[in-house]
Amino acid sequence: MQPKTQPEAPVRVARRAWVPPSQGDDLAGRCAALLDTSAQHTVIASLTAGRLRGLWLPDSVDERIHVATATPQRAGRLMTRSQRPELIAHRFQLRPTDYEFLRASSRRHNAKRAYAALELLDERSRSRPESHLRVAISGPGMPRFEVNVAIYRSEGGWLAEPDLSLKEARLALEYQGADHAALKRMRKDITRFTDMRRDEWLTIPYGPAEVFGQPYLIKPEIRHLIGIRAPQLLVACR
Repeated sequence: MQPKTQPEAPVRVARRAWVPPSQGDDLAGRCAALLDTSAQHTVIASLTAGRLRGLWLPDSVDERIHVATATPQRAGRLMTRSQRPELIAHRFQLRPTDYEFLRASSRRHNAKRAYAALELLDERSRSRPESHLRVAISGPGMPRFEVNVAIYRSEGGWLAEPDLSLKEARLALEYQGADHAALKRMRKDITRFTDMRRDEWLTIPYGPAEVFGQPYLIKPEIRHLIGIRAPQLLVACR
């Protein structure tokens, strides 16, 4: 007779919150179990909400789940919040949607900036510097660049996947961080840029000094190049 196999123990998320072993590494499952055992009007918030949405976020050694109390029509300072040490607790006064929240904010100048920032978010972004570069070329009078989208040769076949690309102008922008300084990576970049140039794509590389030190110079330069390569795009943005 075969000995009975002992069932695997459930995984503890927080006090009173457990998940099956198969969901121990599943963030969505852990959050669902947590909400089932939390007070009414509790929501997943902050960095954890961003991870669930698949947004790019900086690496963090703190794996605790962010939650917030969001009691309708009640000031944040009057709400209770979880004391479970496995969580990072906040108190948010939420509205039905984030957009309504921004429009109703009493800090009008901050709300305006936050609303503008929402329009610039892109879930395909892979790094913070890349996002900074995208913001530098965004705004009124500028066409929208594609983010990490494959481009193809004129005769067919995959060519590259630039950080930012504007197909109609055959213009690509690349952020070149420290990882691009390695010899093997540098040679690959040169080959890729050459292949793109031979297919009439212009690739503009930017580094930290430009993206973080002088971002205000990037948009005029790119706008000038678009005016040369695809002026109709600028006419459409007026």
